[in-house]
Amino acid sequence: MAGKYVINSVDCDDEKSFRFILKSSNGHNIFSSRLYSSRKSCLGGIDSFKNAVLNGKFSLETEKSGRTAFRLRYGSQQYQSETFSQKSTAENSIDSIKNNAITDVIIDNAAAEEEAIAQQKAAEKAAKAAEKAAELEAIQKKKAAEAEAKAQAKAAELAAIEQAKAEKAEAKAQAKAAELAAIEQAKAEKAAARAAEIEAREKAKAAELEEKARLRAEAKAAKSTVKKTNTDLNPQNPETEITKI
Repeated sequence: MAGKYVINSVDCDDEKSFRFILKSSNGHNIFSSRLYSSRKSCLGGIDSFKNAVLNGKFSLETEKSGRTAFRLRYGSQQYQSETFSQKSTAENSIDSIKNNAITDVIIDNAAAEEEAIAQQKAAEKAAKAAEKAAELEAIQKKKAAEAEAKAQAKAAELAAIEQAKAEKAEAKAQAKAAELAAIEQAKAEKAAARAAEIEAREKAKAAELEEKARLRAEAKAAKSTVKKTNTDLNPQNPETEITKI
């Protein structure tokens, strides 16, 4: 069973870096790479490592402490392993790398993590967009309500003005009608007074004429009485007035 490469992301100094690990078929870590600044460069590092394993040269280096590490060189590329307490372990590690490095199996944990992060960011962005949309909708509703309230207030104001105008016109009309009625009433009263005055004068004149007629009648009657008396006393000269002794 072939080995596999596993790519992991590493948080380093507030920056995300990437590292590949070569695992054997039984899941043991065989080699761990340096840190790369991006997934793309890390994937390129896997290809470079495969090429170095195929065409490069391994060498063992023993430290003063007695621990042994191997170094892989190919051109300007160099790969340094961890140190091992025994030389044989380092040699076995080299053999394991040669047997497992030429695999096409890559487990990209960083890609899954990045996808999860991207999905989270997309969800956060969508949530913010929804929140912003809700906020804008609330603002639009508020503006619409304010505009409607303003329009209603303006309509009420105009209605009040028209009502005041109508009431003023009605009051003016009523005042004019009352004024005209008072004028007509005054004219009628004046005409009535004039008629009463004329009637009184006519009655007074009639009474005066009647009185004059009565007095003339009385005078005439008195004159007739005197004439008759004279006739009775002086039949020869009835026009002579008898003087009473």
